[in-house]
Order: sequence, then structure tokens, then C-alpha cells
Amino acid sequence: MIPEGPPSAEGTLEKTPFSHLLVYALDRQLTGELFLQEANGTVHALRMDLGVPVKVRVSDSFLRLGDLVVLAELCPRETVEGAALTGGLLGDVLVLGGCADTDAIDLLLEEQFHGRVQRCFELGPDTTFRYFDKSQTLAEWGGEPNREDPIALIWRGLKEHASRSSSYEATVGGLAGRPLQLHPRAPLSRLRLEPSETAMADRLAEPTSLEDLLSIDGVDAELARRLVYALVILRQLDLGGATSPVGVRDQRPASLAKVQLRSTTHRVGAAVDAWPAASTRSITVSGRRVIPRDDTPPSEPPPSEVPISEVSPPTPLESQAFDPSDVGVIETSEVELDPELLEEESVAVQAPAKAPAEVASKAEDEVEETSSRRIVPETLRAMSVAALKSLAEEKLKSREAALAVQACEAAQAKLQLEGDAASPLYHEVKALQVRGLALEPQADLKSLSIELDELIRGRDDLGITRCVRGNLRRRLGDSNGATSDYRRVLELTDESGELHTEAKRELEELAPKLTARGQTGFLKRLFKR
Repeated sequence: MIPEGPPSAEGTLEKTPFSHLLVYALDRQLTGELFLQEANGTVHALRMDLGVPVKVRVSDSFLRLGDLVVLAELCPRETVEGAALTGGLLGDVLVLGGCADTDAIDLLLEEQFHGRVQRCFELGPDTTFRYFDKSQTLAEWGGEPNREDPIALIWRGLKEHASRSSSYEATVGGLAGRPLQLHPRAPLSRLRLEPSETAMADRLAEPTSLEDLLSIDGVDAELARRLVYALVILRQLDLGGATSPVGVRDQRPASLAKVQLRSTTHRVGAAVDAWPAASTRSITVSGRRVIPRDDTPPSEPPPSEVPISEVSPPTPLESQAFDPSDVGVIETSEVELDPELLEEESVAVQAPAKAPAEVASKAEDEVEETSSRRIVPETLRAMSVAALKSLAEEKLKSREAALAVQACEAAQAKLQLEGDAASPLYHEVKALQVRGLALEPQADLKSLSIELDELIRGRDDLGITRCVRGNLRRRLGDSNGATSDYRRVLELTDESGELHTEAKRELEELAPKLTARGQTGFLKRLFKR
């Protein structure tokens, strides 16, 4: 699991606590992978993108997605085990198999990610760490990268486990008798404080000693100490230094997990790390026969770059009563990381490289039009043709054209291998594919209409092909041709069917246009004379 070769930096959590590693990575916008190894040999891997934790992987059975699904009673363990044997992303398989909905799986993936990050805060001081800059070990592992605000993640961990940090007592104790005040540029909202925590932080708007803060009626003393500790290592308290708070110019959205340009895979945790490797036998998920794939993990597109704006480097707090080494912030060079620097007690001031100015943002309506999930080809190949056809119909209703087309292509490939390219089912799937392609921006409607002409010449007993061509003809301005197709749909389909209802509705909308065109036509005016 740990890459070969020398790490860029290494040390122990006794010298550099986990929370300080996260602060440093965010402050320096590091992109790479951090490996934490406990004394018993258990390894935890954390991938960071510009300082933001995006993936967490463990080498034991802690918080496996399959276990979470069973505990949430989304489906029985037998179904989860069967879904895992397909070798695809477990979350996708369960959703496509009708065992769980997207929102439920997403919530479990968030729970898994947070739980695994929290576990890293609990690790003992004898845990060793090794950081590999630009490492790609986890780049294609799992699913969609998490994009939660790292400052909120740091506070979440310190709120529960600050006392596990080896520098906690020394840091808080060194603040005795000192006036504490929030930095005027402190991005306090990014910690996502609870109301009671916000009230404590508000007290620090004016100079307040730690003793006075702890003596306020109703204040949870231990929680207040942990909050102060978090504010210190995030540089959100003005203790006389000249540096800015960590992430002060980073306008990262609160959660980027829902903001995707196009269909992507699940967030970390969707990979089938909860169950054995793919089996050679076929299994059934919700009554559907699934063909397992090989063990090759699905590829994942690189995460969208979410730049963190330029931030000032860490600076030691200048005070005789406060030792800067207690903060534990680490230092490195601009060009490459020195393994010795992570164990140093001093912090040097260096100007960081300027980060890209672009900030990732997407309008809400665009987010709704795209899918937060990418159905991997391996998962589609494991589904039956009937299931793929149902999936395409479902995605077309929600106007997710890309997924519908992908499902249709997989179904056609299966039918061709089985020698059923001339079957009615193949024609129906092809028509659904054309409907999906027609929904794409700048679709070539004329070419798509010609494809349907060839299908209908082959066989004209399917309502779906006529209905889709009617839609295309209407969009091309051929009202007469569309009317002819819709009337044929009424002849081929049952009155209770969706196609029959759609064709009837379209004919009702076309009728006024045809009547108006007839009344004002040249021939009609000529005969009236």
C-alpha cells in the first residue's frame, strides 16, 4: 500500500500531530499522499489535492461501505455480498440494482469519509507518518473525491480528539495570562461552529484571557480549550504575528461534492473494499442476473482543480511565555520536501508559490442538469439488457442523456454478441439511444432522423421508433411528418401505455398548427377566389 522509494517527509505523531499535518498541507497547498502506520502495522492512507483531504483508505475493516449499508437497513447482507462480487463500485451496483437510492448511498459515503478521517485524529503518538509528494497511489482508487472544507474537517476532529494531540496541553497552557482575540480576518464561519461554540468564539471578538473565557457561566471548559487550540493552530487568533489565518483567502465552497461538470463516480468509499475480490461465478442482485467483471479497477477522471488562493506562510508567535514549537506547524522548501524538516522545532518564514486565481463554482441550474454519478462501463457490462433498457428509460425521464446513451450502447453491444441485432429489443434500445443523443447540446437532429428512417424501413411495428422520429420531425419543423408518426404510434400501442399517451398529447398540440396552416395556405386562398 505504501509507495516504494524514499518519502518526501516522515516523522511521528508525537512530534507532529495529525491536525498540524493537515494545517500544514492546507497552508502549503500540498498535492500528494500521507501514509500513517500504527504500531500494530495498520496503515491508513490520506490523499490530498492542494491541501484538501479527498480520499481516505484503510487496510482493515473499519467503516466498510457494505457494513454501513447493512446497518442502515438499506438491504440485507446477502444482497450486499452479491453486489460486491460484481467487482464494480459497490454504491453504483446497489443503486443500479434498485437496492438503494442515490441520496442514501451518498449519505453513507459522507459518514464513511468523516469516520475514517476522525480515526486519524485518534491515532497514538507512536504512529509514524510518511508523506510522498505528487504520489498517485490512490488517484484511481475508489470513487469520486470528497471536497468538504478542510478547515471544518480539522475542527470536527479537534472537537472530539484534541486531547490526543501531543502538543495540546503545552499549547493551551502557554496561553495562560495572555489576552486572546480573534484575528480581524479570521474565516470563523468555515469551522461550522454550533451555536454554543459560536457564542464562545464571539467572546474572543474583544481581548479576553483564557481564564476569563473558562469562567463564564454555562461555558463547557474543555470544549472552550479545544476551540482555542484549534484557533491557535489555524492562526485565527491574533497573538502578535504578522501572518494571515490559514485559508483566509480561500473561497472554497462549503462542499464541492455536489458540484460536478459531468457524470462522475462515487466519492471515496464506493469502491468494493468491504468484500472479497470478484468471483468467477455469476450472481443475482434484486432478481437480476449480473455477470462479474475482472479485477481491474475502474479508472477515474482526475478531480477538477480547485485552487486555493495565495496564503501567508506560518510564522512563530513572538512571546517569552509561548514557545512556537508547541504549535507544531512544520516547514518545507518551495522546490522539494526535506525529510528532516518535519521533525524540526522551528518555523521559517517563506513566501509560498502563487496559486491559480480560478475558483471553482457552478450555477445551481447547471448542477441540477448534470449527474453527480458516473456509471462505470464495468458496472454497465454486468447488467442484463432488460436492466440496461430500464436504466436508459429512467435516465431519459430525468434528462440525464449521457447515462442513457451509455446504457443503450452497452445493451446494443450485448445484443450484437448474442446475435440479436435484428430483434425488436435491439430496435427499441437504438431508438432510446437516438432520443438520448437528441437531448445533447447542438445535436444533429437531421442525421438522427435518418438513422431512425433506416430502422423503420427494417421493421415498422414498434411504437418507440415512430414516437422518437415524430419528436425529431417536430423539432425540425416537419409538422406533417410528425403527425404521421404519432398517428402510427396510436395504431401500434395500447391506450394505457406511455407512448400512446405521449403521441396523443403531441397530436393535440400539433392540430391547431396544421389547421392554421391550411387556412392561410396559397391553394386554399386560390380556391376561395
